[in-house]
Amino acid sequence: MLIARNRIFGSPDVVSIEEAPIPIPKKGQMLVRIHATTVSTGDWRLRSKNVPKGYGIIMGLLFGFKHPKYEALGTDLAGEVVALGEGVSKFQTGDRVVSNLGMKLGGHAQYRLLNENSATAKIPIDISYEQAVALVFGGVTALIFLRDKVKLKKSERLLVIGAGGAVGSSAIQLGQLMGAHVTAVCSTEKVSAVTELGIKDVIDYRERSWLTEMDKYDVILDTVGTITFEKIKHKLTAKGRLGLVVADLPTTLRNIWISLTQSQKVFSGSISENENDLQFLLSLCKQKKFRPLIGTTLPFDKIVEAHRIVESRHKLGSLVLAVSR
Repeated sequence: MLIARNRIFGSPDVVSIEEAPIPIPKKGQMLVRIHATTVSTGDWRLRSKNVPKGYGIIMGLLFGFKHPKYEALGTDLAGEVVALGEGVSKFQTGDRVVSNLGMKLGGHAQYRLLNENSATAKIPIDISYEQAVALVFGGVTALIFLRDKVKLKKSERLLVIGAGGAVGSSAIQLGQLMGAHVTAVCSTEKVSAVTELGIKDVIDYRERSWLTEMDKYDVILDTVGTITFEKIKHKLTAKGRLGLVVADLPTTLRNIWISLTQSQKVFSGSISENENDLQFLLSLCKQKKFRPLIGTTLPFDKIVEAHRIVESRHKLGSLVLAVSR
């Protein structure tokens, strides 16, 4: 099989496609032939070691200091189950599945072993592999932040910064489904795509400064890591909440103190993977209530180009790699 590896940390050019043996499933495992995966900001940060302040040592312990410990990057995959290990009963060969690998990684390959009880769900017949994999990183992150962290409520005002990205484009749709009044902030070139997702209040930050306008928000979700609580607290209501999808360690620790001592709250931190969230998002997608935004689709052999696009930090929605065909 083909697998994309980076044997050292560095620029996109350290990634290369190599041959590797197809793994054999053991007890409780299944082998998936991957049809689609994504290159996300998580992949960029791990490959380049460009992580938020304070997380360098943690990353080194988990993923390696000089050389990567992982086989391949890739936090998600969508594909077909082609072989089962002993005892697997939830899935059958031929099942179309999508999996949230998270920091277990390994999606950038033609095949991947999955545990039967991993964060994996069956894909409805009318959803493509590309659509399924595109909802994982952005959709799950947005869902957990809005539902579990900031606890968005019906009729509240939600401002999403970075609305044209994978997380932001998911957050604006989920926010509307939760009954919130959504305002989206994005760059000029992404306004059209964001508007097509059904958002009426779109701020082009190159044309308008939401920071200087009179409006206040019950929830602000920053998906790109451009703001601090001190900078925007005047834009929150008295009991407003700020969600920081990207935050360094000192900020994360300071957020805990802010939330303990003030009526306004700040939430950041990691998210966990589970099957139920995937099934929920797939159900919304099947009902055409949610559409993962795909900005670019490239063949697997263009993975270096994909990394360059993601590293530019200006990609639209998700960048999908078409793998096996």
